[in-house]
Amino acid sequence: VTGSAFLGYLGSEAPPPDWWPSGDLGTIDAQGFLHVQGRKKQVLITAYGRNVSPEWVETALQSAAVGGLPPIAQAVVFGDGRPALSAVLWPLRADLPDAVLQAAVDAANAGLPDYARVRRWVRARAAFD
Repeated sequence: VTGSAFLGYLGSEAPPPDWWPSGDLGTIDAQGFLHVQGRKKQVLITAYGRNVSPEWVETALQSAAVGGLPPIAQAVVFGDGRPALSAVLWPLRADLPDAVLQAAVDAANAGLPDYARVRRWVRARAAFD
């Protein structure tokens, strides 16, 4: 992704480099949309040097039950080189409020060690396909 198409991280004043090594595998289509196909490696290394399997945390998020059912249908976890993990979440039903998703994140985090807990998350704009 070129610097003109990627504005960098929220709150960062530094302009992004021309090439951003995210660790993801993907392609850019003719309309300029990025399509992520997967990860280059199946481990995140946090800023504190802890190795975390993103699939482990994603499975915990998707399995965390709130009111008897897991409300998270899809999750993608990020955090390579960062002090904390973040996630993009898609709910099982589009009408579920963010409070229910937060409860699921809290439930998942309760079963994870501190270094593997999701500290920030956002709701996806659409289901992953």
